[in-house]
Order: sequence, then structure tokens, then C-alpha cells
Amino acid sequence: MESSQLRSKFLAFFEARGHTIVPSASLVPAQDPTLLFTNAGMVPFKDVFLGQEQRSYNRATSAQRCLRVSGKHNDLEEVGPSPQHHTFFEMLGNFSFGDYFKEGAIEFAWEFLTKELGLPADALHPTVYEEDDDSAKIWSRVKGMPADKVVRLGAEDNFWAMGDTGPCGPNSEIIYDRAGACLNDGSNCSLTCNCGRWWELWNLVFMQFDRGPDGTLTPLAKPGVDTGLGLERLSAIMQGVSSTYETDLFTPIFEEIASITGITYEEASEEQRTAMRILADHSRAAAFLIADGIRPSNEGRGYVLRRLLRRAIYYARTRLIGNIEYLDRLVRKVGGAMSDAYPELQREAAFLIAVVEDEEQGFVETLGRGRAAVAGLAQFARHLHQFLKDVAQKQQYRFDWASSRRSLASLFSSSDLPEPVKAPFLRPYEELLGQEPWNASLDSLQRAVSLEPTLTGETAFLLWDTFGVPPELTAEVAADNGLAVDMAGFDRALEEQRERGRGARELGQEQEEALLAATRDLPATQFVGYDALAADATVLALFGPEGRSSTVAEGEEIELVLDTSPFYAEAGGQVGDAGCIVGPDGEVEVATVQRIGHGVFVHRGQVTRGRIAEGEQVSAELDEASRRATMRNHTATHLLHRALRVVLGSQAKQAGSLVAPDRFRFDFLHNKPLTDDEMREAERIVREQIVLDQPVSVDVMPMQEAVALGADAMFDEKYGEDVRVVSVGEDEPFSRELCGGTHCRATGEIGAFFIVDQRSVGAGLRRIEAVTGLGAFDWIDARRQVVDELSHEYNVPLAELPDRLRALSASGGRARERSQSALPDPAELIARADERNGTLLIVDWVDAVDATTLRDFGDDLRQRAKSAAVVLGSVLDEKLNVIVMLTPDLVDGGMHAGKIAQQIGKAMGAGGGGRADVATAGGDPLSKEAFLDRTRPLVPTPS
Repeated sequence: MESSQLRSKFLAFFEARGHTIVPSASLVPAQDPTLLFTNAGMVPFKDVFLGQEQRSYNRATSAQRCLRVSGKHNDLEEVGPSPQHHTFFEMLGNFSFGDYFKEGAIEFAWEFLTKELGLPADALHPTVYEEDDDSAKIWSRVKGMPADKVVRLGAEDNFWAMGDTGPCGPNSEIIYDRAGACLNDGSNCSLTCNCGRWWELWNLVFMQFDRGPDGTLTPLAKPGVDTGLGLERLSAIMQGVSSTYETDLFTPIFEEIASITGITYEEASEEQRTAMRILADHSRAAAFLIADGIRPSNEGRGYVLRRLLRRAIYYARTRLIGNIEYLDRLVRKVGGAMSDAYPELQREAAFLIAVVEDEEQGFVETLGRGRAAVAGLAQFARHLHQFLKDVAQKQQYRFDWASSRRSLASLFSSSDLPEPVKAPFLRPYEELLGQEPWNASLDSLQRAVSLEPTLTGETAFLLWDTFGVPPELTAEVAADNGLAVDMAGFDRALEEQRERGRGARELGQEQEEALLAATRDLPATQFVGYDALAADATVLALFGPEGRSSTVAEGEEIELVLDTSPFYAEAGGQVGDAGCIVGPDGEVEVATVQRIGHGVFVHRGQVTRGRIAEGEQVSAELDEASRRATMRNHTATHLLHRALRVVLGSQAKQAGSLVAPDRFRFDFLHNKPLTDDEMREAERIVREQIVLDQPVSVDVMPMQEAVALGADAMFDEKYGEDVRVVSVGEDEPFSRELCGGTHCRATGEIGAFFIVDQRSVGAGLRRIEAVTGLGAFDWIDARRQVVDELSHEYNVPLAELPDRLRALSASGGRARERSQSALPDPAELIARADERNGTLLIVDWVDAVDATTLRDFGDDLRQRAKSAAVVLGSVLDEKLNVIVMLTPDLVDGGMHAGKIAQQIGKAMGAGGGGRADVATAGGDPLSKEAFLDRTRPLVPTPS
């Protein structure tokens, strides 16, 4: 039975038994700070189980796409070596919200497996939580077995929780016997044996509790059922194969890999199969993540996607065949194989491929730089060791580390490695030989020579974390170059980073969850802000600096919960409203409002007068000017979204936004910069809609109806069964979107619209920033003032200004090119510099360069030297330019570049001055020798 048939059969079975089929939600959990990804079928129903959300049905079934790469459920490292683990998988599930409980769940599962699918009853073995007598009795009746034969297991195996907090409860697992004997030695074994004989097939979770941040289990008002049946594992059983990777979910991908490499999965070595499994799994995960709006980046969900893609690329190029691009073809194959259930993969195929192509090409370049980096460090290690060996053999008992390190400056700079990567490599030697100025003993030198050239774990971690070089590649290239790698140190550095990230996340999560727990019993806030700018309300709860409080006094930060509020709570990209709340004895200035839990609005601000008390009657009024400016920007985002899709195509979908009073930014899917013509055309379309003064209407309708009308929706927003649809225009609306934000009554209220910036914010993701209304007029006035000043300064008409500036730029560019071609080797200047008290005095001459180039060159020298005073002179166009730069330690020690420049300028017959760290001087043209003779005595010796 094909996997698509199994998926359909499962949904049809439960639909026939009163369950509503619910489409798969996004891999991005909507408005849930506790989860990075949807990791189980019940995640979209979390608030329903908690009683914080109501649905029109109390039975549901779904085939939910899931990803387990973070937190409690993280299978990433097992994918590849294991023939059963996956990051991305589909979870078939049936759910009861206060309807049937244990008996119904067990009976449905048994009927589906044994009657609908025809699996032998003898191969199916239930387990229950050790304290769950009810489930044991039900299984005894359903399966026809003695109750004492039902296997009972502890909380680790049979008590399920979505995460550290939230809905949880005992569960009953149905285990499938694959072989009938222990796969290790052929003997009989228990259900907990990990030999591979027993497969956990279906998990029936009985949602009875809500686990709080402190671990307390609170009984749910309406216990429910959440079940999870993995489609991949069920397909393997029904198709009679020994691994989930041998099912029809994966065979098309392996066939594509074989067409690329000429290696079939069946004929491949175990190392090659590992790479193939990683490619197959990660290409599926990447396709769905990108389709759900995630783009590769260096943080959050984007970082997970990037890691998946890079892991797949690395294994493909190092275990299969290098110099071949795999992922674009595999993602295309995923889209074809899964299009029956997920048609968006086919619709977005071109864009998905473009994103993975960009990432693959970029990472291939990174791999090349990584190889060069490790090889460069190995070369540097060999030279350093030979240098130390020569010093030791010459019996030089007094060793100056600073001078010796400078003598290697040329090699150090030519290795083209950033200082953060080089520094950890040198640290063991510096610790042994001492810091400058210092004289090493012969014994120290000999011990330094005896050190095995080793790439420190910190360096290996920096190569991986900053430049994306996998540690396996670092170790491989290092070994080829005779360099060891401290992999234990790498593991420590990695764990330290995880702890830092975990600590930051946990702190923010603890604060969020503490507030969530404190407001859980409060009713949802009644929002009246669509129609009113002010409202009378009752203070339901107050939170001051010390937590929940009956009163909060003047000057203190405060969080308030009201029963009714006109303030819009931050959502859908729109910021929370600002304003004031006035009580009988005090006033609060509200900075923003956020929604938590089941619709409780938390008003954040400060008590500016008197005090505020819980239970008081207050008047809540938002800042009208700020709200109306926000409305203009929000309606403009809808116009821009539609305009971009008209200009660029339907793939230019919204991927995020920020709507504030002073500006808005709009993120959308597109894999290249907009041309000037495209940007101007999008701007023109938006302005046309503003001039037409199109009406903006809002309708509430069922989600399915809105989708049928073609309304656009955001992938990471949470929508209920009934949704709010905002339309611009009548009859055939120009724009129609699902949106809970506040909007203008007509587009003419927007007034004006200007795009002020466009840029990339990730692979295949671009951002436009724009202004509207009074902010747009302020923006254009500021630019008009600049143009007027330039026209006046250069004494040219406005129409001629661009040509005049281009001519000046071209002239300056040619001068800079001439200047840069004359620059000497920085290492040479460092090598011949004087040294005083451990500080370099780099007083030198550069032939015929302009002041900007001289400054840039001086800054380069200053960064290369640990402690230095840099003074450079040059004559260009009959004018002497002098730059003086000091490293921070010299400034801290009392030296002042401005005073040195003043003395030098005076000696040159002119003037000089500047900041403590950077200064300039000038004078009449003179020779190099004259400059050096006059300048050197004027540079003081550091104390």
C-alpha cells in the first residue's frame, strides 16, 4: 500500500467516525514562544487541550508535517547513521477534545490496524503507564489478553509531554513485532530491547494535565486524546521493507541520487548509504521549511535550515561525488513525490530550487575557504616551529616573543586568515613563552618546540561557527597537513555556546511562561479598538517589579490586564498601541501592548502619577495620532504586497512585516534585488490605489471560504475557524488578505507613499522599507534640503547636479586607484619599525597617495600591531598629508594623537590636530628623508 493511500485511508477512517479533517499546519508554530518547530501532531491543538481555544468540533484528525531538530525532541545527529530516524516526518493523528477518552482511543486504534489495514493481532503489543490501571483493563478486553500481561512502563516510556511545560499525560504505545526474535542473537527479548525487533508504531496520549514551569501537574478541565502514528514507519510495515528509507516516500529521491552519482542505494557502501540518507531526509526537511517561509540565515529557524542544507552538502561532496550540485534536483523530486498532499511544493518549486541553489553555491565557496584556512594554519605552524627550533639550537637564552612574532608578520598576514582564527592557535605558545616584552629561557623555548602543532578546539569551533566549516572537514584537512585538532576542545566550545544560548532562551522563556501562568485564570480581554479609541475598563491584574501586586506606585514599571481595551495588542507585524490609562488615584503611560495565552492583553508601561490598584475602574485611551499613522502604514503593506506580486509574479509572497507609526518594513520572497524599474513600478501601483481612494472593507467569514476567495495568509500567523478578511476595492478587490490589524477606511487616507530602502535579509528573502502620510513628506523634505544644498554649494542647476557629481567621483576614483597601486607591503613597514618599551613606532613614508588612502593604510597597520604609534607621510599634488594613529593601550597610557599631529604640523610649517587616537597634519611638500628626520624626534616614547 503506497504512503499516499495510507494517508488518505487514515483520514477517511476517522472522518467516517465523526472526526473533522484538519489540514496540516505550518512547521512554524504560530504565536508559541516555547517551540521552535511543530514537533508533533497535537501542536496546532495545544490551546484547545488547555481550554484556551474553542473549536466547532470536538473530534479531529490530521496528517501533520513535523520537524524534530531542537529541544527535547532532536533527532538530527541520528539521521544518517540510523536507518530509521528522520528530522522531517508526517504524523497521522486523531484527537478528542473532551469527547471520548481512553476507551475510544484504544478501540479506534485497534480497529484501524487490525481490520482496516489487516495487521496480525499477534504482532501488535500494547504498553501502558505503570500507574494506569484503566488502560490496562481496556487493552485486556480489546486484545483479549490477561490484564497482568499488558506491559507497564515508567514515565520515561509511557508519560508524554510536548515540552517542559504544557499539556501532558500518560500514554499507551502499540509496539509492532518485526521479526519474532531478538535481532541480535535470535533469542526472545522484551518490548524494551533496542535490537530493532520492536517498532513503536502508534502512541495514544491521554491528555489529563497541564504541566507548569515549576513542574506542577494541574488536571485539565476536559481531558482529551492525542495520538501519533508515524506515516514513514507505517509505510515500511505495510510495504514489507526493513527500513523507512526503503519506502516509496524515499525511493524516488534515492533514484535521483543514483542518476546523479551512478550509485544505487542497494549497491552503496554503508558510508555512502549514510550520506544518501542524510541527503534524502534533509532535502525533504528543507523543501517544507522553505515552503513554510523559512530562509537560510545565521539565527533561529533560519540557522536550523542552513545547518540541514550544509550538512547534506558536506556529506554529499565528501562521501559521494564532489563538485556536483545535488539539492536543487532532490528538492524538485521531493515536490513531485509529495505534491498530492502538499501541492504548494509544486507551486513554489522554482523558488524552492532557487533558494537551495544559492545556499549550495555559497557553502561550496565556504568549504573552499575552510580548506584554505586550515591549510594556512598548518603552514604557519610549520614555520613557527622551525623558527622556534632555530632559536633554541642557537642557544639564545634571551628570547623576545614580541620581536619574534613580528618577524613572522609577513607569513601571518599572507595566510589570509582573520585574527580570531589565528589568535587561539598562538595562545599556547604565548602562555609558554610569555607576553611581550619578555625574555624566554632556553627551557621554555625547547618546551615550545616540543609542542605538537595543534589546532585548538576554539579555532576549530570558530571555523565552524563563523565560517560554516564542519569539524570533520577541519580534522581531515588538518591531518593532510600534519596538524592535529583538539576535538575535545571543539566539543567543549560547542557545549559552552549551547549553554549560553540555552541560558538566554530559558531566561526569556521563563519570564514569558511565568506571566502566562499568572494570567491563565483571567478571561480573554475584550478588544474594542476596531471601533473606539477609548474605553472604560476594570483592572483585573497588576504586575510590578516584584511580580503580581495589589498596587503599583509612581515611577515603577507596570504590566496591567484589563477586562476591556481599545489598545491593539502586537500581532501580525503591527506594533502594540501606545497611550494612557487613568485611574482615580493615578495614571499609566502605556508603551506597548502584547497578547499572551488565550487572548489576554498585557499593557506595559510606567506609572507616571500616583498609584494604580487592582480592581479599580479606569479609563483607557490610546494615542490617536500614533494609531492613525500605524493604520496608514498597515493598509499600505497590503497595497505593496499586491503591487509586488503584480510586478514580480505570484511567488513574491509576504514573509513578515513590521508596522509601526513612523515606518513599515515588508519582507517578501524573491531571490534577487529589484531593479530600479521594478521598484518604481511597484511604487506607482501603490500610489495609483491611494489616488483612487479605494474603500477598505472588513468581513468575517469561515477560513475555508476566505481561502476559496483567494485571500492571502501569513504562514506563521494563527487563524481560527472564522477569520477577518481585509479587502481593498469593491467588486473585484485590488487586494484581499487575512488580517487582524487596524486599517484606514479608504486608501486616500494614506496620503503619500515612498520606498526608502530595499535589501536582502537572507537567501531568497528581501526587505522593503517605506514611509507614508506625514512621515513620507518629512522624508522627501529632508532629501530636498540635501539636493538644494548641493546645488548651491557646487553652483549648478538641479538638472545638472548628477552629471557634476559623477564627474567628481570619477576623478577621485582615478586618484585613489593611482594611490593604492603605490602602497608598500605592510609587513615590511612593521618589520623595520623601531621598538620602545614593547611598543612599535611605525614612522614611515608612502609615495604619492591621497589623504583617504593614507588613513586607510595607517588603520591597517594599527590593527596588525598589538601596540603601536603609526605616523605616515605622503605628498600628492604638491601637498603634504600626515596621519597619526595610536592603539588603545597608548591612548589609555596618556598619549594623544592630536597633540603629536599638532607638533608635526608646526614643524612642517602648517598645522595639525585631531582626536586622541586619530589625527592629521599637513604642510608644504618635502622629501621622504626630510620628513623622517623632522618627524621621528617628535613622536614621544611610551611610558
